[in-house]
Amino acid sequence: LQMLSPPVRLSVAQQLAWCGGLTYFGIFFAVPLRRQTILVEQLRFPSGTATAKLIDTLHTRHEGGGRWRVLGWSFGASYCLSLLAYFAPAFANLRPFDWLCLPAASAWHWTVRPSLSYVGQGMIMGQRSALSMLAGALTAWAVLGPMAVSRGWVAATARPAGMPPAAAEAAEGGCAAPPLPEGAINSWEVGAQGWLLWVAMGLMVSEALSSLAVLTARQFLMPPPPSASAAQSGAPGGG
Repeated sequence: LQMLSPPVRLSVAQQLAWCGGLTYFGIFFAVPLRRQTILVEQLRFPSGTATAKLIDTLHTRHEGGGRWRVLGWSFGASYCLSLLAYFAPAFANLRPFDWLCLPAASAWHWTVRPSLSYVGQGMIMGQRSALSMLAGALTAWAVLGPMAVSRGWVAATARPAGMPPAAAEAAEGGCAAPPLPEGAINSWEVGAQGWLLWVAMGLMVSEALSSLAVLTARQFLMPPPPSASAAQSGAPGGG
């Protein structure tokens, strides 16, 4: 909170209330959401899945050979690519839309980062989660973000009420992108990036709350499963 501009300073009582709220959400939300996301939907989290499989390989003697060779080759490929991106910064963030004379797309972060780490995360997560993230990126950075900037919904490009959207200024020849106010895209406070953050937070929080409400209702409405002693007593020949 001290890193914000302006920084947020909380009293001792406010800090205790903040910590209590985080504890409440962590305990009462994480437990039912774990059942839905991990046990029912079986969503895979890349870092946790990779760590668990590595620990399993370390403690499994008869299946380690082939896995270690694959791990070594993939580790070496990712290591070499990371070194190449470090010593050749232009390779770390490729801008293919600049080559196609579309610099506005590059300004909206439609670039390619050749990182095998992200490739590995997508391989673990699977198509369902990866396609959902791709749909979110397209919606945010190809539709909502440019629309918010062009219509003045973000603070950096805000216009007085009733004023029609101004036409984009002509670029200075060649493939130059139309000029935008400073921070119109990348600013977390007055730009599209911060505006999209609140849209994304609303989507995630609403889904979490609705899933929690459904799970809580099921817990109260569904009859509890029979206990082991009741099942034994009701079985044929039971006392």
